[in-house]
Amino acid sequence: MQPELADIFACPVDNAPLTLAVEQAADDGEVIAGTLACGSCGAAYPIRGGIPNLLPPGYPS
Repeated sequence: MQPELADIFACPVDNAPLTLAVEQAADDGEVIAGTLACGSCGAAYPIRGGIPNLLPPGYPS
């Protein structure tokens, strides 16, 4: 995931902005692992393999 995308993502629960926390990044800056977190409701969405999972908490998988 390109870090700039964090600026356009919103929390699916309350539509608040998400904050990016990077755990692993590639040499070109692409986020491989991390978290997108909502400062409003506290929901956290993982980024694994460069793909953010923006399913709301409790959503059936």
